[in-house]
Amino acid sequence: MLALMVVSMIVAEVPNAARTQQICEVGRAALRDLPPADLGGSSDTYYEGPDTNHHDLLGMCPELKDILPTGYLLADSDARKRAAVHVPLVGTNTRPASIYTIQIPEISADRQSAIVHFAYRCTGLCGGEFDTRYVRTSRGWQRDGPVRTLSVS
Repeated sequence: MLALMVVSMIVAEVPNAARTQQICEVGRAALRDLPPADLGGSSDTYYEGPDTNHHDLLGMCPELKDILPTGYLLADSDARKRAAVHVPLVGTNTRPASIYTIQIPEISADRQSAIVHFAYRCTGLCGGEFDTRYVRTSRGWQRDGPVRTLSVS
């Protein structure tokens, strides 16, 4: 009886491990689709990373932080504070900051497609959300079609 319970627990864990692996594979493709960072130096580009307020890709796949696109830093409290400045403050020069985030991809039941929700916020009245569809191909997960804009400000 005990052996049956142990085997059942192991079998139940396998789909979760496989699901996490697929999510991370889709996430790897999604990270490639982030907009290029501002390398010219006029603003700073960040990736939000996991926090208690949302389910972030890096929360499930922390190893992906090592492949953030060139120019992306992980957001810290200073970046969040600067991105939250929505109007110019008299006598203060706030360096612009853009912070992007990717939610945990939603993989279809047949595991052949996924929807990924992206969002960003930035200094000034700036921000937006968009979805992108990915499909599994012989070359791995690839974006399928255009980015679908949900909101922009």
